[in-house]
Amino acid sequence: MTFFLGLFLAGSFCLAQERRRPEPAPMQSSNPGIQDNSFLIEEAYNQEQGVVQHISSFSLSLSSERSCLYLFTQEWPAVGQAHQISCTIPYESIGDGAARGIGDVLINYRYQLYANADWAWVAPRLSVILPTGDHNQGLGDGSFGVQIAVPISKEISDFLILHANIGGKFIFSSGTPASYYAGGSAVWRPTENLNFLVESLIASNVTVTPGGAADRETEFVLSPGSRFALNFSHLQVVPGIGIPISFRNSEANSSVFLYLSFEHPF
Repeated sequence: MTFFLGLFLAGSFCLAQERRRPEPAPMQSSNPGIQDNSFLIEEAYNQEQGVVQHISSFSLSLSSERSCLYLFTQEWPAVGQAHQISCTIPYESIGDGAARGIGDVLINYRYQLYANADWAWVAPRLSVILPTGDHNQGLGDGSFGVQIAVPISKEISDFLILHANIGGKFIFSSGTPASYYAGGSAVWRPTENLNFLVESLIASNVTVTPGGAADRETEFVLSPGSRFALNFSHLQVVPGIGIPISFRNSEANSSVFLYLSFEHPF
């Protein structure tokens, strides 16, 4: 259960000096290939103007309780590529289906603070958390909140890209402590359409029981994975798979992570 909280906290983001943004073409990475398709770590590439992306991910815990989490995210450019809006909808099953349903929905806004012409890609994100999940079943926080995160992407070479994330979740209910996370990943791409990646994430999560008690746990997740692209005339399909291994309270638990993205003009 805690692993899925950490995954949702990172998942699937601002202080900025206003300056002229380049047109979409110059903002493209020097080696586009597969972009914005990581699993646990967010990449700092906003959607190109006129292109929409539909992202599905499914996580299945291999522990005895067999919990699972499905996330659907849809991303659009807004007023050019410098601004991006998206929506994330979770569906979770906890403890072999003892509790299941839609969790808290996120409405996201990202600003492309820096692009490839600068030292790195940076796209801060601000998300509004809607209390759509049933708090009594452990499917939501029971109150409105916000999530703030900063993803950074740096292209080291044609074959290696590094990403870093830092962020936190703040629930408006009285006395609820904030949750925090930080993580990074390395992506090796032997070809433009085939990538191998290693992602790591540390999260300090707070869960609040229906009675109001807050419990904080720290968890570290390490996830190797791979992804590839299928390119058609006006459509890119990116499937991927990862094996997240979480470490908490001296215990290790593994999961299977499946990813599928569709990206096309609109």
